[in-house]
Amino acid sequence: MSVIYIETSAALAWLLGKKRARQVEACLDAASGIVSSVLTMIEAHWVLARSEALGLLASAAASKLRGALVKRSAEWRLLELTVGHS
Repeated sequence: MSVIYIETSAALAWLLGKKRARQVEACLDAASGIVSSVLTMIEAHWVLARSEALGLLASAAASKLRGALVKRSAEWRLLELTVGHS
């Protein structure tokens, strides 16, 4: 087993059931640890909100997907974003 990093496009593929969803889920299931960033979470929530606002997702579906993301990511280690100083 290994620790993996999940970025936004992979998280959204899994969450929205896109072409790579099964592959992403298999990687998540096999990993001994999962790392992501706060930015990935922000972006994923933004995509769900925008999809709902545009009528691409019903409110109930968007809410269900938000819940799935929160539940699945509860054990992820989320990296904070910082600005480096030189």
